[in-house]
Amino acid sequence: MTRYEIPKLHEVNGIHFPAVAVKELFAGPSNPKEMWNTVVARFTMTVPREKLKINPGLTDKDFDYEFPPGTTVHDTVSGSTYTTEN
Repeated sequence: MTRYEIPKLHEVNGIHFPAVAVKELFAGPSNPKEMWNTVVARFTMTVPREKLKINPGLTDKDFDYEFPPGTTVHDTVSGSTYTTEN
């Protein structure tokens, strides 16, 4: 079994990002029974706030997309479905 934990977050412009992530590996059936469910390895990853870069250099135009003609589009926000022109 594997467990992931995010014990600390950075907040940037109202959005939270992991500052620390911990991954724990637990002993399972391939190990002696007395070891089952005990942590056998722990990995910690830290992201310093000054190293955090969020979409550097991206603009709204980078997210413009033109569907190819004949594409059926299901817009789950507006609840509409349409097919692009040929």
